[in-house]
Amino acid sequence: MIQWSACPRCDYTNIKKIAESPKEGVWDVYRCPRCNYVWRSTENLDSIHKYDEELAKRAQRPFRERG
Repeated sequence: MIQWSACPRCDYTNIKKIAESPKEGVWDVYRCPRCNYVWRSTENLDSIHKYDEELAKRAQRPFRERG
């Protein structure tokens, strides 16, 4: 099982383990507080889309301000 030290989406290093499998050591679930990505330790994350901070900022602006 992979032990994660950073978010695979945004590379933030302060990730949190939020769940463990009922059978010890099978899988863990992690969450990134920066981009809110959640993943299981057994997932193949080779094709994940990286977090785009500028795009996220634009999406958070009210609709009238977007341009």
